Amino acid sequence: MGASRGQLGRAGGVQLALSTGSLYNLALDRAFGLAQAAGYDGVELLVDGRRDTYDVPYLRALMERWQTPILSVHSPFAVRVEGWPEASEGRVQQTLRLAEEVGAGTVVCHSPLRWYLLRVQVRRAFGRGSLEALVPWPNRAERRYRQWLRKELPAVQASSPVQVAVENMPAKRLFGQTVAIYHGATFAELTEWPSLVLDTTHWGTWGVDPAEAYAALKERIRHVHLSDYDGREHRVPFSGNLGLEELLRALRVGGYEGVVVVELNPWAVAGGDWSCGRLEGVLGRWRRGWLGFWASLRIVRRLRQATLCRACLERAIDYAKGGPAPASATRGSRGSSRARLRRAVERVLEGGS
Repeated sequence: MGASRGQLGRAGGVQLALSTGSLYNLALDRAFGLAQAAGYDGVELLVDGRRDTYDVPYLRALMERWQTPILSVHSPFAVRVEGWPEASEGRVQQTLRLAEEVGAGTVVCHSPLRWYLLRVQVRRAFGRGSLEALVPWPNRAERRYRQWLRKELPAVQASSPVQVAVENMPAKRLFGQTVAIYHGATFAELTEWPSLVLDTTHWGTWGVDPAEAYAALKERIRHVHLSDYDGREHRVPFSGNLGLEELLRALRVGGYEGVVVVELNPWAVAGGDWSCGRLEGVLGRWRRGWLGFWASLRIVRRLRQATLCRACLERAIDYAKGGPAPASATRGSRGSSRARLRRAVERVLEGGS
């Protein structure tokens, strides 16, 4: 990975990764290539039914070819994965071993299911067609998984350098009602686990502001899945109604230094055009916007820490938007400090263009 890309992406200690699940309908090699071309610091590997997603020699070859590391690994949720156990706790343990072999720092796993949703089909007695309904059914296997997360994961975690974090899950609609089919649907329930993944679009399905979720669970957030929500999940950031700017401000102010993973629906990225130019353009344009926004937060924070008067702060922000340079960025500051501020703001403008 090129130095300039890594230095930019890690501004403020945060790395920006692309989930391979954002392009799960394409070859894994292509997903790595697009992440590299668009300038991401690495990828989050989603293990699925394709052997390529858990073939260690092949994954190492991809990282070498594209100079793009695997920063985190998402435990599989596909119904069948050849060579993998069906039980969630077994899958987490196998994902942990995979993460260790490819050098990832985090394993992402889903919170346990409360219910299966069984699809029941009833044929009409008269006429043609049938009626279908989703019926909740208790999930005993996931009860064991929940107990494992609570009682056995701490010992497993203690023997590995890889962090295992539990992801908050979305609401489902059943008979016109919002239903929690997963455990961990509330802030209080999520405190059951010490390490969490904050998934923004999943909070959106509950009508919860992701910034509010971060404030409530800040001490436990180790990883972030970033996407927007407009009634549909995993939209391109800033294209929905979640107000992600407030979350990013909270992450910056709170000193978050983990990985932020862009996890999108592939069709939200492509918009009907699956050409490499289109995909790279969408992913790269959003990344440049991210860098500009994140860097601007850094500048404003530094200015506030310097106890600037309100007028000086407003002039500095105006300069970042294209106005004249502030005559003095800080009281009694040296010219070199002002020059550094000027260069920092110029980087914001360059990254956000």
